[in-house]
Amino acid sequence: RQNFREQLLTQLPDSYNQAVIPPWVGTLNEWINEFIQLPDRSFTVISDQTRRLMMIEALQQYPSLFKQENKWQVSQALLKLFDELNQHNATVSESADNWLDTVQRAYGIDYKHEHLQQEASLVHTLWHAWHQQLHDDHLLDSSSAYITKLRAASNQLPGNFYCYAVSTEQL
Repeated sequence: RQNFREQLLTQLPDSYNQAVIPPWVGTLNEWINEFIQLPDRSFTVISDQTRRLMMIEALQQYPSLFKQENKWQVSQALLKLFDELNQHNATVSESADNWLDTVQRAYGIDYKHEHLQQEASLVHTLWHAWHQQLHDDHLLDSSSAYITKLRAASNQLPGNFYCYAVSTEQL
């Protein structure tokens, strides 16, 4: 840390050398979660365990979608997919047909593919059920909370805030 601080000081204008706080080290996700507040504090961020149990509960509302599958494994796979959709700012449209069109374009398929239609319908149904359940209970999962905080960060930072990215490997 000392070497990093010394290197940082040599790069800053002389006027900053008197008052530089040693750098905070961590991932962007850790920084956002530590320093940025949710803009709407009426929502509670749930733990990963609670999130998995709530997803299993949501899956049980649709018994026709999953017959013999292990709901624990299915819930983990769906939550991972939902996290990726959130992190890539993907929108699962209200219309199932529009969502299917989006998925087909993403895969470069220009015809009705039966398995793709089934999976797109499944994701569409569960995505909306999941987010409705969270919204109704004033809850956010960690992925949604991160994206919400990330969007709110610019409004919560002071005007003289500087951030230096030392490694962009995970960005």
